[in-house]
Amino acid sequence: MSKFEKSQWADSKVSNNYGDKANIHLPFRSLLIEIIKLFYNHLISQNTEAKILDLHCGDGIFIGELLKSFSPAKVVLVDG
Repeated sequence: MSKFEKSQWADSKVSNNYGDKANIHLPFRSLLIEIIKLFYNHLISQNTEAKILDLHCGDGIFIGELLKSFSPAKVVLVDG
């Protein structure tokens, strides 16, 4: 497992480029985030021990949005 500082995401050019073009490559990204937040709210939010594993997290936008509304016990983000 590599450290963030050694990953491509640590390069601001790479991360900014991804952020600028993410909605082009993933046109329904915002809708998907809202659907998953509804799912989380309905099924998991009352569980104070809830843990989230975000595989292929990319720029972490989903977890960032989720944490604005919810406080899971633990969050782990993994990306290639």
